[in-house]
Amino acid sequence: MTTTTTTTTTTTDATPRAARPMVRLFSDRAVGWLTFCLGAPTGCLLIADNWRRLGQRGRAARYAAAAALLLVVFVLVGGILGQLARGSALPINMIALFFLRERAAEGDAAVALARGRLVYQNAWQGVALGVGVAALTLGATLVVALTLAPRFWAR
Repeated sequence: MTTTTTTTTTTTDATPRAARPMVRLFSDRAVGWLTFCLGAPTGCLLIADNWRRLGQRGRAARYAAAAALLLVVFVLVGGILGQLARGSALPINMIALFFLRERAAEGDAAVALARGRLVYQNAWQGVALGVGVAALTLGATLVVALTLAPRFWAR
């Protein structure tokens, strides 16, 4: 009588923790707070950075383009309309907050599906980026307000 033994191995979680790819992303909470405090263009840039780190260059480019478009809209509306558009940024930032928080959570889920190690990026780096974007927005708005707005209102 002969006995044959077969062993099977599964690779469910056999990959050592150190061998998994480590991905540094901005958390959904950081994206939400920074979008609310520093504006929708900042949130779009943070999400673009998350998708770039995940290797999704197309999605990253779309969010970077959205940040540029929002920046232009904020500058033109704020610089030309001035007082008339004073309260328009808050609703835009609130809408962007909820939308971009969901996109950040989607990126976290992509890392989990790839079984990578998720490490959250330091939120202070996002604050630095947001302050830079806010300074750029303010400077560009002042330039537009001083150069284009008088011509716009003189008509």
